[in-house]
Amino acid sequence: MMRGRPLSFDKDKTLETILNVFWDFGYVGTSYTDLCKATGLTKPSLYAAFGNKEETFLAALERYLDRFVRPGEAVLEIEPDPRQAVRKLLAATVFGLTSPDTPPGCMIAANISCANAPDVPKRVSDALHSAVKETPEAIHQRLMIAEPQFLPPDSTPNSLAFYFEVIISGLSSLARQGASQAELLPIIDRVMQGWEENSRS
Repeated sequence: MMRGRPLSFDKDKTLETILNVFWDFGYVGTSYTDLCKATGLTKPSLYAAFGNKEETFLAALERYLDRFVRPGEAVLEIEPDPRQAVRKLLAATVFGLTSPDTPPGCMIAANISCANAPDVPKRVSDALHSAVKETPEAIHQRLMIAEPQFLPPDSTPNSLAFYFEVIISGLSSLARQGASQAELLPIIDRVMQGWEENSRS
């Protein structure tokens, strides 16, 4: 029996290209033909490597989470001071949103607004809704185990997590509009100043 021909392209680099296409134009705004043009692959080759458009998007989303979201979340577990942990996570977020090697803003945010569109498969919609909650939930879990003296008065882990979810969403929107790293980092300083000044520690 003849074996199939081996893939003659770098699958990892191709997935990076695919990620950037979905990041720029979103799931709804990207066709399978667009992916073929961007990668230089034929439809059979692209399908053999990643599957249909839905499966290809899910692979790109997982790559995005692994590269740009989860490393920042890992800081929450490493840094003992929850304030510094959140500060470092926000800084990592800004670096990811403004990297010169990728489209500006957040790939998840670029897609979540259309997640419930009729032509978006349920698996894609569910994956996006899960992805957009990863960082807020990680912050919430970190604050749940923080010593009370590290939290601002009259605050709860839930309210703080929601607050930082709003901050991250705002940073993403500004980055998408062209705000630079130098413009966004001072926002983190101002946000964290409020926490540090009002902390009981």
